[in-house]
Amino acid sequence: MNRQKTLRQGFTLVELLVVIAIIAVLIGLLLPAVQQVRTAAARIKCANNMKQLALGLHMYHNDYGYFPVGNESLMGDPNGLISDRRNWLAPFLFPYIEQNEFYQQCIDYLGPAGAAYSPVPVALGTGGYGLELMNPAAGHVPGNSFVMPVLECPADPNSPKQSTGGQYYTGPGTGAGFGQGCHSNYAGCSGNLPFNHVTATPAGLATLSQAQITQSAQYGYINGGDNLAGVFFSFSRTEIANITDGTSNTLLLSEEIVSPDNGSLGQFNEDMPGEGIDGRGRMYNTASCGAMLFTTYYPPNTSVPDNLNWCMTEVGSSQWVGPQYTVPKAPCNCTITDTNLSARSYHIGGVNVAMADGSVRFISNYISPAVWKELSTINSGLPVPGDY
Repeated sequence: MNRQKTLRQGFTLVELLVVIAIIAVLIGLLLPAVQQVRTAAARIKCANNMKQLALGLHMYHNDYGYFPVGNESLMGDPNGLISDRRNWLAPFLFPYIEQNEFYQQCIDYLGPAGAAYSPVPVALGTGGYGLELMNPAAGHVPGNSFVMPVLECPADPNSPKQSTGGQYYTGPGTGAGFGQGCHSNYAGCSGNLPFNHVTATPAGLATLSQAQITQSAQYGYINGGDNLAGVFFSFSRTEIANITDGTSNTLLLSEEIVSPDNGSLGQFNEDMPGEGIDGRGRMYNTASCGAMLFTTYYPPNTSVPDNLNWCMTEVGSSQWVGPQYTVPKAPCNCTITDTNLSARSYHIGGVNVAMADGSVRFISNYISPAVWKELSTINSGLPVPGDY
């Protein structure tokens, strides 16, 4: 009698488990590599964005003979005493980053005076609003929630932040749909001291009345940031010829982290986290606080909180009435004394920076604080180490 061999079909349970285990090990080995690639790609994309902004700033300089004004108002002003909140990015840089049409929308919104600079504050008052792209008395510039990818760092999980205020905004003098507009992750360098560091010569307040100067002093600022050491500050018109420390040794731009965007303003709506109150990166309404600038007062990604008159604050701030919330990697004290923003990012180990010559490089969190401070000045005359 012939016996036929019985052919085994498929895998045994043990073999199947071995295959699954091998696949799991391979996935475990590959996932970190994939994450590293994504992290590196985000950092490179961010550097490319910064390069485009630096080139735009140089094209602006070619046309006008100086870099755009850092801030068109004094900084640290809690009540809008000087009501021109334009800055180096909005709207002046828009035509140089391929946003000509939106730039014209901004100018049409602002009126005839919107396209011009003024060496002194263009609008004075006690809380009124002047040349602003976000005006509580008149709504906001149409299309301000429009996302420009060149202004957003892909490593920041909260970016793009575009609907702060939004339909849930309940602040005074506003209606549904009134928002602060899209935010940016890139900031101009103002130097190595706080924005409104007090000096003996309050030149920026020369056009204010004595009553306004007195009120300003009560809120903790005199200088207001109009005489800082960096490329960008209040009423700055920095020329390349002014950068005697060398354009390759002088910071132009770096990064900042934005807060979460849930469409409410916590100071007026206590039922939701107050992300709207955080001015960092708010390019259409800097709230006279230097929201589009940074200093080298502290190293990159420092654990020392920022100081700003509108920000997601630590517990205990007298200006905060909503739920307490701190932005990861970007703590902040809500104050108008020695206002300061540090360079921050979600990149591993440091931040991207653009130098005044248009080059872009990565700066470690562990850079010497003295070197970091020296890189932010345009004419200190002190040498900077070639390797940093």
